[in-house]
Amino acid sequence: MTCCDQDTGLTLGERVVFNGLNSEEMFSSEITPLPELAPGEILVKVRLASICMSDVYTVTGQRIEPTPSVLGHEAVVEVIAHRRPESDLIKGDRLTFSIADSCNKCEFCLKGLQQKCSKLFKGDGILGLYTSAALLELGYDTVYCSGNRIQRSEFIVRFGAIPLYNDEIIAEETNKIDVVVEVCGVSTVINDGIKLLKPGGLYLFLGMVHPHSQLNITGEQIIRKCLTIKGIHNYAPRHLDQAVDFLLKTIDKYPYEEVMGPTYNLSDLPNAMKVAMEKIHARVLVKPNMT
Repeated sequence: MTCCDQDTGLTLGERVVFNGLNSEEMFSSEITPLPELAPGEILVKVRLASICMSDVYTVTGQRIEPTPSVLGHEAVVEVIAHRRPESDLIKGDRLTFSIADSCNKCEFCLKGLQQKCSKLFKGDGILGLYTSAALLELGYDTVYCSGNRIQRSEFIVRFGAIPLYNDEIIAEETNKIDVVVEVCGVSTVINDGIKLLKPGGLYLFLGMVHPHSQLNITGEQIIRKCLTIKGIHNYAPRHLDQAVDFLLKTIDKYPYEEVMGPTYNLSDLPNAMKVAMEKIHARVLVKPNMT
């Protein structure tokens, strides 16, 4: 057998299906036949996955997505077989993947939307921590990171940023921040970010990907400060490549593994979701029931 064969001896796979918040059985386990690979496709098995807060928003009903569905879009996978004879993929290679494929031909793909200053991140979760490290590696002098979990301040420091939890510090930095990035998903923090931005500043919204994100701001606040507000959703394939390269270069510099929470078996996904909802850990991990 070569890696380009699908004769792997594997015929079935297991998946946990989210049936909806108000369904009789919220999660159900299914054994399903593996599909026959089409040209260009890769058969992989998930080695380790993590629960994104967007999954939590879906499970708790904070945002509505089609059901039934298989949740999850963050994972490390292992190549089992493929039908890409021109590639250098081999069985056992570890991969990660983007949330969606892209054609590179349509209007949005052609626009690039496939997917020295101070900067502030509103959110001390995994996005705030990782982005703090990324900006420092890019050469930015000062990066602040704020959130609502003071116990995360140690990790903020270890990822190279300055914790911003104290109201006195926030008052000192009013009108002094060039860029504020919201990655916490909480709309009530937006006004604080506007106060911190200097005139001409930039406000990026990334985390509020759910309908419970009404903003209590006025046009006057934006206009008088000449602010620019921009929303960013998901990422293009090139961003995933850049992220993997960044991790390879900095894997021994920042405590990536330490910010991860406990690992649960796939069969225990409901409990894993409950722990993720508590927002104690930056990520809760799920390990499939496989050898």
